[in-house]
Amino acid sequence: MRTLRSITFLLFVLCSFSSFSQFVKGTVNEKKEEGLEALPGVSIFWRNNIIQTITDQNGSFSISFPGQEDYLIFSFTGFQQDSILINKSNFQEEVNILLKAGKALDEVSIEVRNKSTQISLISPKKTELIGENELRKAACCNLSESFETSPSVDVSFTDAATGTRQIKMLGLSGKYSQISIENIPDSRGLSTLTGMQAIPGSWVSGIQLNKGAGSVVNGYESVTGQINAELFKPEGDKRFHFNLYGNAMGRIEGNYIARKKFSDSLSTALMVHHNHMTSPHDNNNDGFHDHLIGDGASVLNRWRFIAKNNWRGQFILRSIWDEKNSGSFNPSTSNPFLVNLKENHNEAWMKLGYLFPNSEFASIGTQWKVAYKTINYQFGDRAYVADQSSAYFNFIYENIIGNTNHHYKTGASWTYDELDEELVDFDFLRKEWSSGAYFEYNFKRGENFDYLLGVREDYNNFYGWLFTPRSHMRYALSENSTLRASGGKAYRTANVLAENYPYLASNRAFVIQGSTASLPYGLEMEDAWNYGLNYTHKLNLDYRELVIAVDFYRTEFQNQLVVDLFTNPQEVNFYNLSGKSFANSFQVQLDYELIKRLDFRTAYRWYDVQTEYQSVGLQSQALLPQHRAFVNLSYKTRNEWMFDATLNWRGSQIIPSKVLGAISTDSPAYSVVNAQISKEHKEKFEVYVGVENLLDFKQDNPIIMAENPNDPSFDASLVWGPIFGRNIYFGIRMTFLGEAKNKATSH
Repeated sequence: MRTLRSITFLLFVLCSFSSFSQFVKGTVNEKKEEGLEALPGVSIFWRNNIIQTITDQNGSFSISFPGQEDYLIFSFTGFQQDSILINKSNFQEEVNILLKAGKALDEVSIEVRNKSTQISLISPKKTELIGENELRKAACCNLSESFETSPSVDVSFTDAATGTRQIKMLGLSGKYSQISIENIPDSRGLSTLTGMQAIPGSWVSGIQLNKGAGSVVNGYESVTGQINAELFKPEGDKRFHFNLYGNAMGRIEGNYIARKKFSDSLSTALMVHHNHMTSPHDNNNDGFHDHLIGDGASVLNRWRFIAKNNWRGQFILRSIWDEKNSGSFNPSTSNPFLVNLKENHNEAWMKLGYLFPNSEFASIGTQWKVAYKTINYQFGDRAYVADQSSAYFNFIYENIIGNTNHHYKTGASWTYDELDEELVDFDFLRKEWSSGAYFEYNFKRGENFDYLLGVREDYNNFYGWLFTPRSHMRYALSENSTLRASGGKAYRTANVLAENYPYLASNRAFVIQGSTASLPYGLEMEDAWNYGLNYTHKLNLDYRELVIAVDFYRTEFQNQLVVDLFTNPQEVNFYNLSGKSFANSFQVQLDYELIKRLDFRTAYRWYDVQTEYQSVGLQSQALLPQHRAFVNLSYKTRNEWMFDATLNWRGSQIIPSKVLGAISTDSPAYSVVNAQISKEHKEKFEVYVGVENLLDFKQDNPIIMAENPNDPSFDASLVWGPIFGRNIYFGIRMTFLGEAKNKATSH
């Protein structure tokens, strides 16, 4: 059966090289006095072909060229429709369009507001596009804090000693979501928990969030979805950007972005980040720091080039340094529990692509990345020391089969990770690599139906052959209603220590029940299926758009790393699943403009996440509320004042008992309100002030036995609510625009 499957997969890959493809790419902008402003959501289509698309948050687009001379039309409400003639002699060029505002009519005012979060109706995958304006609604100091106004991702703390933030999607930990930067995998291995915190929010220009089965082009690791962050590009009219942030915890951050365009074919961007926290706080009087104190910095330099021989690419260098301290508030006390976290991370990655000059639709892309990271974490008497060397390569070939109704991607990828970890009596060294090939086929039938089928076959040096099928289907019930279905398989190697080191903020013993010496930690690979349904409907209500989105996803584990806090209150047990483990996620979301310039977003989420444990059987997951509700209000005045408020309500959560023989207790339900006010001046200068946890809700006694860290029951890892309480912050943003260049002429 495996032989037949592999032969079928190979035939798919081989037949893919039968034809060629190419795309028209570019940007759509509006000209203002201060410079150019990107226009997201612009409809782009061919006059004599059904192919269509829309611009993203940066005003960028990519659309298949039908192969024959045709007019490419740009249409956007409130702007004059424009078009440009594309033929075989000029279709390789980037098309940059300037749309003009619609002509003013007597006693008629046309106003267009670009939404900061969008859900496309024409993509086969349900993808939520989070733009730069949405990220500015909250502090967003780093990527893990960038989802405060998005109901699709939950953010919580891992423990009360480090304050590490972790995300959850579809009711499961962020380790089951594939995190990438510009479609290159990130936050893996030693960076599983901390990788998102190392990406400054001010560097992010947009986020694409995809729930459920991901694309096979990006690998086999996506279980619950994909989160891709787009960083600011070297090209663009924003020559210089600076953001300064401070809050009541004593946290100060500075972000600097500078762009330089040397020519039409070469440009660069430099990004610098520094954070400084030296003010200790103990708002709950338990003798422990409420947050980490210390310093961190990161630098990123990226280059973009376009060669005349149809080669183009990007090259990026990034370096991260961070050292933080926490623990007992008064180190002079006897036997204090001290926490010290040090890490260094360096990486380089490159994208290189080629457009075939004599082929209508063919293109090649390659992705390369190398990284090296070291960590030294000290929790009381226990030290976790590790280093990781990683390499990644992905080759992508795009084309069509016959016509643009049959589009595909195919290629091969290779991943290498070498980890050396030491924790007390544990010493783990693993050299893991996997290589494989994939084929992804997209079939379109008119404007109403899309089907995306992807398969890949990989070989892992520990776990052997891995077959990964995934599919997405979109059916347009009407012009404004879309139904989607998805399903697929995913695998991942569990990084037991790197993913669970916050449990070192306790006196729990780590018990790894691995039975196969030749495998990492002696454990089998995690293996899961994910299925999902999504319905999106848009309608005009009182001349304003109402968007309704309903989705349901189910994840079923065939094998899983079980993290067991129930068996023994003085241990955390790790073992492979023996029985059932599943996660059901249901969400309904409404977006509407209540009155002019007042946006309203609300959502309700229900989770049913259960795992079969050795001692208690099938049990709901700990520290995860089954019910959650979300409300966001955002208002912008004509003179650039912006007001934003978000309410997050969380239902009760199961807390593993610290009493031997007892299973658990329940936390109370609670609400957290965040708010922000900002004032912008001509898109060059912005001042903002906000408050997190306005109601000042705090978890009682987040650290068990804080008065005696030597007690076996000492535990700072059972966090279900806020620790610090009300936190006021402020900041300024400054942007300097350069001269607008390369204003392409449209016809």
